[in-house]
Amino acid sequence: YVTKSSHTFDAGVSYLAIINWLLDMAGYASVTVDAYGALQILKYVEPTERPSSFDFAANETSIIMPEVSDEDDFDERGNVYQLYHDSQEESMWASASNVDIDDPLSVVNLGHRKCAYESVSEIAGETAQERFANLKAMAVQKVKNSSVISYRTIKHQWVPILPNDAVTTDLEDGNGAWGGNVTNVQMELDIQALCQTKVRKFVRYDLKIETEGAIVYAV
Repeated sequence: YVTKSSHTFDAGVSYLAIINWLLDMAGYASVTVDAYGALQILKYVEPTERPSSFDFAANETSIIMPEVSDEDDFDERGNVYQLYHDSQEESMWASASNVDIDDPLSVVNLGHRKCAYESVSEIAGETAQERFANLKAMAVQKVKNSSVISYRTIKHQWVPILPNDAVTTDLEDGNGAWGGNVTNVQMELDIQALCQTKVRKFVRYDLKIETEGAIVYAV
């Protein structure tokens, strides 16, 4: 993949952040390591499309300890994303709004806009119209990614799972089962080998979203 324009990173940005930015531009996941410490650079696959590595279920074969905690980042999420792109050849903007009646974070349910603004230097496309369409698509993806994310931390006996693995959880608490991907695993190095695993619930991608925008000028 060849970037369409030059990109300058802020002073102090780590080499890892630069590498991950380049990988993201080319459709790859952030660099990670396998169980042997070897670097892994792989094409990005949506968590919902990955097979589940383990099912944490509160049933007769459960390995879950009583210490289970849930949290979310509702207060940190926005429901409108506005993106801007400026270069010597063109200037454009695009906005995407979450208007889904079933999402508690939407503009409809909150009653106000929680806006996030971002300048975009890299957009694919051969023409201004193609780049404008891709800018709109990027704004839509930002809104989808900004859906409220729930986390569940589970303490359990050791099982062979790693960060980024897809898992399912069902505590039989009336809230139903849900899938997520592992974000962190901590293990106690003793005879019990108890693990504390943090799981991020899969983002809901079928939101109702409205878009707008304009090409301000193009040479």
